[in-house]
Amino acid sequence: MARTAHLGDADDPITALRELALAFYAATVHRPWLGAYFLQDAGTQLNGLTLYDRMGQQLMRLDLTPRQRFDGVAAVMAYVVGVAADRGQDPPPEVRDGRVERDEFVATFRAGLRELDEDAFPFLHHVADEFAAHDDAEQFRAGLDLLLAGLRLQAGQSA
Repeated sequence: MARTAHLGDADDPITALRELALAFYAATVHRPWLGAYFLQDAGTQLNGLTLYDRMGQQLMRLDLTPRQRFDGVAAVMAYVVGVAADRGQDPPPEVRDGRVERDEFVATFRAGLRELDEDAFPFLHHVADEFAAHDDAEQFRAGLDLLLAGLRLQAGQSA
């Protein structure tokens, strides 16, 4: 958390909130256990409370009600920590022990999606190729930006 103390100084509070969220995401790259750690009783963990408060301070700069700020921080924290916890999971045993390469595993997964009944799973067929081609960090930023756009809209600001 000490490395993020300088974050949050941006003129735009949404930009500052985005910087904080991206810093946490970046920290999880080298500490895959961090997301799961933050999921544990965050109310008693100083680092969790610090991140929560820093994010909340940004929303205090917006024309939102206390409830909207509370809901906004809760949504961003849930997204950031949830994605981090998901990314921190161990890969499947066959990938972990080297029997299967990651790319081969993803290709098999994608093929399995294509084998599903297209009428029953039209969306999965529609996005099957994205599973192999997406970048986790890019996908994280896209989801975060959707949340932040909603907060900006709620505060009556334009991008």
